[in-house]
Amino acid sequence: MIANLSKINLSAILMVVVVLAATTSHYVAAWGCYDKQIHDEIIACEPYLVGKTDEPPTETCCEQVRGLSQKASITEGHNQFAYCIAIRDCCFNFGFRKDRSDQLPKLCGYTPSIPITPGLDCAK
Repeated sequence: MIANLSKINLSAILMVVVVLAATTSHYVAAWGCYDKQIHDEIIACEPYLVGKTDEPPTETCCEQVRGLSQKASITEGHNQFAYCIAIRDCCFNFGFRKDRSDQLPKLCGYTPSIPITPGLDCAK
């Protein structure tokens, strides 16, 4: 009976490991952004948004945030709320400066459907 119980526990642990391995590719926690898609679209702006450089955002950064804004504008309902939370969390975890985030739409020439800024209120 104890041997059977050990097999069940081992099977349960193995199943948890498999599930975690399958879902971890979606997350990029090491960079402070838990949604890989948003991470990939926002990472080019990181030097500007955290204040590592006094240079304006790069064209790559601007292209990425325009694409992110476009995707956010066509996302609806509960999915838009989840998208907003993911963007907000990435901004907060990266340590983006609000003053830089506020300047980004003007510098990159776009109107944000969801602002890329820490402290974003996703309930609105």
